[in-house]
Amino acid sequence: MVRELIFRGVTSGPGVETYGLYIVRADGTGLRAILPPTEEPEVPQEPALSPDGTRIIYTLRERDAYRGGQLYVVDVDSGDKHVLVFHGSIESDCYAEWSPDGSQIVFNRGTAQEKYYLAVGPVGGGTAVDIGPELPWDAAAATAFSPDGSKVIARY
Repeated sequence: MVRELIFRGVTSGPGVETYGLYIVRADGTGLRAILPPTEEPEVPQEPALSPDGTRIIYTLRERDAYRGGQLYVVDVDSGDKHVLVFHGSIESDCYAEWSPDGSQIVFNRGTAQEKYYLAVGPVGGGTAVDIGPELPWDAAAATAFSPDGSKVIARY
């Protein structure tokens, strides 16, 4: 039975839009912000809920001309967030999905506007392993783990 819903919401006002991550009870009561509403470019993109429902991984775009990204994890209950840092990251880590057991993520990493690889790494950061071929930046893969966590599927 679903008790709570987590979603990315947008509010619009004269000349400004803000985006945040929210949680609400299934009956529509108890709305609260997990990440308070912010304006571009500090907008949480491609949020993905962990298998146990306690954390959300998302991408924040950088403010420079190349618009690379950085991965963050936020705790649903406390709102505490931290950046994921992987050894050997080139410039941009973005668009992550959780493994079924919540211990690993698959994500895009590379040099913004040039090339990227798919990588698999621990959810706390550290050492990631590049998988698959080098691809042009605009190929942007959507990824998922197999149900047993032993394989990754990608759609380019």
